[in-house]
Order: sequence, then C-alpha cells, then structure tokens
Amino acid sequence: MIGGAKSRLMMFVGFMVSILGLLAPFPCQAKPPKSQEIDNISQGMKAPANKNNRSFIITADVSPDGDFLSIVVASGRSSRSRVLWIYSLKTKEKRKIADDALHCLWDNRDVLWFDRNTGNNWSIWKWQPTNSEPQLVVRKAFNPFPSPDGRLLACSVYVDIKDEKSLKEASVILFFDGEGKLKGRISLPSPPFFCEWSPKGDGVYVICLPGLSNFLSFNIFFLTPPYSSPRAVSTKSYPIAYKGSWCLDDGGLVFVTRENFPPKALPDSKVPLAWEGSPSKLSKFYFWKYNPKGKNKNLTLIWKEEGYNRSFAISPDGRSLLIPHKSIDKQNRIYSYLHLVDLRRKRTTKVMREEIKDGIGRVWYNRGLGGFCIATPYKVLLLKEKGEMRTLLSLEGLEAR
Repeated sequence: MIGGAKSRLMMFVGFMVSILGLLAPFPCQAKPPKSQEIDNISQGMKAPANKNNRSFIITADVSPDGDFLSIVVASGRSSRSRVLWIYSLKTKEKRKIADDALHCLWDNRDVLWFDRNTGNNWSIWKWQPTNSEPQLVVRKAFNPFPSPDGRLLACSVYVDIKDEKSLKEASVILFFDGEGKLKGRISLPSPPFFCEWSPKGDGVYVICLPGLSNFLSFNIFFLTPPYSSPRAVSTKSYPIAYKGSWCLDDGGLVFVTRENFPPKALPDSKVPLAWEGSPSKLSKFYFWKYNPKGKNKNLTLIWKEEGYNRSFAISPDGRSLLIPHKSIDKQNRIYSYLHLVDLRRKRTTKVMREEIKDGIGRVWYNRGLGGFCIATPYKVLLLKEKGEMRTLLSLEGLEAR
C-alpha cells in the first residue's frame, strides 16, 4: 500500500472509532437565541461537580406502549462499566438486565433488543417483560435495528478494521429473523452507520460512513430486505449532523445535514431561519424530507437553523420538530437547550435552558406517551407537544431504589 493511501486509511479508521464511540458535543461560541420560553419545566438538572466519578446515562428508549423505560448507565472515568436497566413507569420497579451493553431499542411487540461487548466479542440479545432472562440471538454482530414487527433484525457485522480488505468486510448489513437465523446480506459502498425502518417494515434507510476519499460525506440508501441492491436516496453525499433520521407515517425520511451542502437545485429562500444569529460563529443545519412516493423522489427542505445541533426528533405526523442545542457563555459555562419547532406555523419555542455540561443525548418520539423523550446524562424527560414537561426517571432516583 502506498504511503498516501495508508495515511488516508489510518485517518478513516480513527474517524470511525471516534464517531462510533460516545461523541462528546463541542460548545458553540454564541449566546442562546431570544425566543418564546416555557418556564418552570425542568429543575435540578445541573451535573454533579464530581461527574467523572459518577454514573451517567449513555442511551435510553421507551417501549411503544409507554410502560417500560430501558437505559444504559455507565460509571467510572473510563465509562467501561455499562449496565442495562429496565424501569417500569407504572410500578416504579427496576431490574438489571445485562452488563456491558451499549445500544438498546424496542420493537412494536414490546421486545427489547440490545448488544453487548464482552471481551471484545459483540453479540445481540433480546428481552421481553414476560421472560425472566434475556436471550442470545446473534454472535459477532452489534448495533441492532429491529423491524417494527420484530420479524427482521438489521445489524452490523463486527470487524476489526485494519486495512481495505477488512473495511470491505464491514461494508455490509445483515438481516436475521427473531431466532437468529441469517435471512440476507446486502453489500454497501462503506460501513453502515445508522438505520431506520419504514413504518410498515417493508424497507430500511441506511446512512453509510464516508469512504476513504472523503471523510466528511455520508451517503443514504434505501434497502428492501433481505436481498435487494442499495438504492441511493440522492446522488449527492452529505455531512450528516451526528446520527439521527426519522421515518414519518407517510414513509418519508427526515435527516439533517450541516453547513452549505443542500442540493443546489432546491431553493431555500422560503424557509425562515429559526432565529437570527451570527453566521460567522455558528453552524447552519438543513432538515430534509425524502418522499419515496413523490415525483422523482424529491428532497424537500422543511427547516433550517443555526447553532449547535447534536441530534433531533420529529413527530410521526411531521408537524413538530425537536432540536437540542448547546452554547457557552462568557464565563465558559456550558448550557444545553431545546427548540420545539412548529413546522406548520414556522415558529420556534425555546423549551429548556439548563447548565448540562455533557449535553443532551438521544431524543425521540414515543407514541405510547404521546410526546418527545429526552435523555440527558442524569435524567430522562418527557415533553408533550403543547410544552408540558415532566421527569420520567432521574439517575439519582434509580440508584436510590
């Protein structure tokens, strides 16, 4: 391998390691926007001073019926101790499910899927409230994405990427049935980074990591499992803003890109900025909807915003958009806040502004609870679309039980 290609490969491997790990958000050098605020909705969310020695929430998810909350809690400076807990939102009881977990997602049958890394060996498991113990489903695979009905499981193959050959081996997505039998294997141009099933479970949108030639551009494909060839959502590649893409009830896909990378053919003058900031200090984010049933399968710009964006969530009807942000003041205090966007009225409400140094983690919409769920390092919150917010679980409450 020539020196230039080897250098690019090493840079790519380093990029993959960083992006697949727990990404720590960087602060934006701008003041929070002046917008309508909802007061007295989130109290006591400051991170403890000795946070490096305390536990914190890596990720969370809520069962579709809204009965169970699953969270992965890490502890210690290295964050290597990770425990998957199940918390009943009805009975307030908790249960330890597994050590060494990283990702967890529920399907529509209230079955929880999660992965574990024990001794550098990845595996995928499932658990449901009617069973006492979790069940091993697939070995040497990770990052599970179950179909809505739980009949198919999309996941990534575990490969230690060292060279171009191992990079190609990792550039696949596997499909298993609920019992762990391999149903299909689809090759991709580069390793898969994020998946999202269509509401009916008839297809999967896949965001692929960048190739060796471009470290910042991601490609989006649509797959019809378990054997179809990838169909590109767009001929262009995008700098995806962290991970986050959501399917709507109509089957459309919403995703967000960074800076000035929208398709040039689509004018964006009719979409207002959420707030006027300083373009020289802020990043610009574009929110796109891909309509698979539209003419020429068009991409439509539905919103754009300036600030720091780590992830986002959208309601299934496509009317409300929740965007976490982060800022730093003159005293170098780091604040996190949320923008709740009414896409029909093109209006933004600032829902929360709290000193959360580690930022807001995953945000998603739960039908059973009828609102947005927000995972911070120390709490999981529920935000109704009308602005009402309450705490589903605090980490201190979990540890005290």
